[in-house]
Amino acid sequence: MLWGIIGAMDDEIDLLRRKTIIKEEFVRYGCTFSSGTLEGKSVILVCCGIGKVNAAICADTLIQSFGVDRIVHVGVAGSLRPDLECLDVVVAVDAVYHDMEPGVLIDYFPHCDRFPCDPGLVSLASSVCSAITASQGRRTVTGHLVSGDQFINDRTTKERLHEQFQAACVEMEGAAVAHVAYVNQLPFLILRTISDSLRDGAILEYNHFKPLACEQSSRMVCALLDASED
Repeated sequence: MLWGIIGAMDDEIDLLRRKTIIKEEFVRYGCTFSSGTLEGKSVILVCCGIGKVNAAICADTLIQSFGVDRIVHVGVAGSLRPDLECLDVVVAVDAVYHDMEPGVLIDYFPHCDRFPCDPGLVSLASSVCSAITASQGRRTVTGHLVSGDQFINDRTTKERLHEQFQAACVEMEGAAVAHVAYVNQLPFLILRTISDSLRDGAILEYNHFKPLACEQSSRMVCALLDASED
């Protein structure tokens, strides 16, 4: 079993690289793909960069060039719920674009606009992440995730997205990874640590909590791999 692990920022992947026994590295499309062993599992790690297109390129490369069997997309996100605070965790049950015309992906290929995460991976991740967050006085929830090519910094927009999509969190890459995995019929999982709350001034919280959120994300991936039977 070969795991593909994607993060949007160097901070999200560098911590995992340090824990990985790296055997080879490959550069594709300006991104470094690190192949090795993490928690006894075969992995390929990559930092995709910010935004949906970058994420889609790396997800497709993991599948077409490296033949991964599943993808885990990990990183930070903004809360869309008043009960989700910084360093809480969202295990996504599905992902959707919030900046695409409604109905387009239903009427045209791939005739799906909510891309469901693998139920088995969601269940395993929920258990693993709950143990980590509970030890820190935080919480893990499952919920819907929305993605778009913009950093959402104000409460009004976050409340609108929650009302429209019933989503738990917002970020900039997950739906693109989910889209690519879905059309390739590949199991995938999205894990998001909250870096900024529903309150206004998200950028200040983000800058403060991002390093802590990245550290927690790396712990979650390691624990997930360790708990996996394959």
